[in-house]
Amino acid sequence: MRKFLTALLPALALMAGDVTVYNSQALISQSVKPKGSKVFLPQCVVPDSIYTEAKSYRFLKKSSIEDALRPLIGREIRFLKNKKVIKGRLIGLSPLIIQADRIYWDVALKDIVIKSLPKDFAPMPTLILPGIKETTLRYICKGVRWKSVYHMDLDKKLHIKGLIQITSPHHFKNVRVKVVAGDDSAITPVYLKSRAVSAVAGAPKPVGGRYVYEISGRWDLNGESFLPYIDESIPFKQVFKVRFSNGFAAKIEKKAGRYIVFKSPKPLPKGRAFIYKDGLLLHTSYLWDIPKGKEVELFVGGDFDIRVVKEVVSLEKSKRFIRSKVRYSIYNPKPKAVHIDIEERIPTTALKIKGECPYRILNASSLLIKAQVAPKASLECDFEYYLPKR
Repeated sequence: MRKFLTALLPALALMAGDVTVYNSQALISQSVKPKGSKVFLPQCVVPDSIYTEAKSYRFLKKSSIEDALRPLIGREIRFLKNKKVIKGRLIGLSPLIIQADRIYWDVALKDIVIKSLPKDFAPMPTLILPGIKETTLRYICKGVRWKSVYHMDLDKKLHIKGLIQITSPHHFKNVRVKVVAGDDSAITPVYLKSRAVSAVAGAPKPVGGRYVYEISGRWDLNGESFLPYIDESIPFKQVFKVRFSNGFAAKIEKKAGRYIVFKSPKPLPKGRAFIYKDGLLLHTSYLWDIPKGKEVELFVGGDFDIRVVKEVVSLEKSKRFIRSKVRYSIYNPKPKAVHIDIEERIPTTALKIKGECPYRILNASSLLIKAQVAPKASLECDFEYYLPKR
């Protein structure tokens, strides 16, 4: 029985088509030549998403061995017992019971002998296209998903190697691949056919609030596939940051966090980033759909040496205002100059500031102090804050 069914199975790989992968499904587009009016489709197909140029067609879902045996209930069939072929009458399927010589046998499916299968028996989901020699098919395949992963090496330049990871329950062979960034929870088959298929000429290209990334070449997708997307070395700079949030505490000391800053050489779809230095993994970070040319800042870990001490030198409070003098002492024991960003969480809408170091207002609740500290040196930045009360 098993050998007989195996001979009927078609090649399970989709050949030479287009696969557009969304968050949890893929749109498949391919030209097909039916064999005896039949086209075999992958098991992940969503039947009502099928589009074809044919005026009419039939769809057959995958048949089971029980489907082949059901018409034979009450009729004579053959089965193997102790390496002998025995005739009997099929009584039921669950469990599979055969009556032979007034004995009821519980028979395994693999021991059933079938000479022929029903006309519409389908070992795979099957499309029946009568009278069609060649046509274009489009359909959704569920369970296909993608994400990106980045490996970043820090040297004189930042080397970015980005891969698109595609997970597929089906084998797609020699196909062109596109991936779409954005929420696909509300996508319907009609939307996919009318918009996504027709708008993939450029990569990446905005389509209805999403980005389409085209991966050059043809690829085989099966299980977990990693396809190349970016492999470039670009300039970057290293900065150190400290954040303070309790504005009027007497004295706080913090070690700096280390960050890298670079401009994206091309749109980077969201994904995990592994950051290395001299073969050592420094940190695992994440990118969030970065457009081309945007400045990207990634945390790569804390720094052992650089520290910032914030000290409230004086503090005056009244019913009308709060006035404070704050000193930021920055210590750099490293043999080279470093750039330090100090973010201070403080209401800035009505805040009056006097500062010895460059600064700028970030938003209504924080300001950024920027300092350059010489090698093996320290730097003090005194600030005066005046905050009126409403």
